[in-house]
Amino acid sequence: MIPASQLDNFENAWFNWCLDHPQAVEPIAMNSNRGLVKDLVVKHDPFITAQAKKLGIYKAMALTPLIWESLAINPLDDLADALVVKYYAALSEGKTPAPGTRSDSSTGVCQMFAATCIEARNWAKAKGYITDGPYRENDWRDMWEVWLRLRSDEEFAIQSAIFYMMCNAENHCGVPPVKLRGLNPSEVARMCMAYNADMSDPSYDAMIYGREKAQLFYLIRKWHETFR
Repeated sequence: MIPASQLDNFENAWFNWCLDHPQAVEPIAMNSNRGLVKDLVVKHDPFITAQAKKLGIYKAMALTPLIWESLAINPLDDLADALVVKYYAALSEGKTPAPGTRSDSSTGVCQMFAATCIEARNWAKAKGYITDGPYRENDWRDMWEVWLRLRSDEEFAIQSAIFYMMCNAENHCGVPPVKLRGLNPSEVARMCMAYNADMSDPSYDAMIYGREKAQLFYLIRKWHETFR
């Protein structure tokens, strides 16, 4: 658990790192979200601690996407979410969705797409970590259900982000779940890159994203070592 006496210094460290990040293109949004993200970390620390212990992973695997993605939320994300709501409202009424609406967007505290979440939770289901699912990306009702949960259920979103990081470590780094505490820096960077990239043909920006998020991952790990 994060000691209350060290919380402010820990938060200053992660926030200033994110604000100075080369891809921090939304400093206004980050400053606006700062208090919210701190509250999220404190609120969900017991849940994240329990998940890390149960799964045999570092808490950084949850906190890296939670901190960065929550800090980066901006009004454009809200607009994209509104288009998804309109899309599924039409389908629920038996209508054809209007042009310009969309079936998916990155949403919730870890900014995941429903399709991504389905991949992660189906992987976790196959591993025996969860009982919900499996979900089908080609079934709009499953997509809508998962998207709504990502948007409204913070623990569901955080757990799904953890599973996606674990899934990426196995699928793109060849590291099975039982060995995730032994990831090397290159593997951490690749795992982080896969959170936000098409791994069949990752762009230069995606590679930068992976390397930089790996630095945040290790910053979080370093701080947690001082909490023991």
